[in-house]
Amino acid sequence: MVIKEYCMNIPKNVIEFAKKKCLKSNMRHKLSTISYLGERIIGSGFNRMMYPCKKKQYKGIIAYSQHAESSCIYNTPRHLLKGCSVLIYRRNGLMSKPCDTCFDLLIKCGVKQISWYGRDRSITTIFI
Repeated sequence: MVIKEYCMNIPKNVIEFAKKKCLKSNMRHKLSTISYLGERIIGSGFNRMMYPCKKKQYKGIIAYSQHAESSCIYNTPRHLLKGCSVLIYRRNGLMSKPCDTCFDLLIKCGVKQISWYGRDRSITTIFI
């Protein structure tokens, strides 16, 4: 597997949709992930706290969280995931690099381009 890192332009409609989608999150750090082909949005997801679960205790409540990337994968038709691009967005354009688990999950689903905001609010894109 060859990974190439670039700074790329993302379609404006994808960024605007990501901004609106992350507001649905019930988490402190609001993130959304949008899957798209060209300028066509094919799926989306956002991070959220899920109740109830036996995983861990959060402020006295048994709960767990779902990452925006896994939510997007769940909400995107499988046959469209292979070869698509994803944008991971955090509210106010703050750093939104995916964790190692989500990064591996996106690669296993056949995503060919993963983009996120870096610490300096620039967009980093990796081609797989």
